Amino acid sequence: QAGETVAEALERLAPNGTVVNRTRGCVVRSPDGRIGSSSCEPASAEDTAATSSLAADADLVVLCLGEEAYAEKFGDLDDLSLPHGQRELARRIAATGAPIALVLLQGRPRTLHGLADRTPAVLASFVPGP
Repeated sequence: QAGETVAEALERLAPNGTVVNRTRGCVVRSPDGRIGSSSCEPASAEDTAATSSLAADADLVVLCLGEEAYAEKFGDLDDLSLPHGQRELARRIAATGAPIALVLLQGRPRTLHGLADRTPAVLASFVPGP
């Protein structure tokens, strides 16, 4: 059975009449395939503007952050911080004043650098799958 994305699950489970909008806040890039060298960069200036605009108009933002899937050595990290770009994305969304439910999709605990203080809900989903 194929799994579903967080956005697909929200669309399926939301009460009738609920509008679920989604946008790519950033793109994870890993030049050598290692999680430790990955970065998170804005997908485009248009995506950055769309993300901030949608967040400002939302009743609730479900912000999904984390890391790419990995196995064994390729997942080794020297720093347990979320990528800087993801922290910046969260900061921009928090600045809109919208309430945030933070969903962490990752295989280990990570350092949040105060993000949990700006969100009323944090869900550590680790590595969900079908």
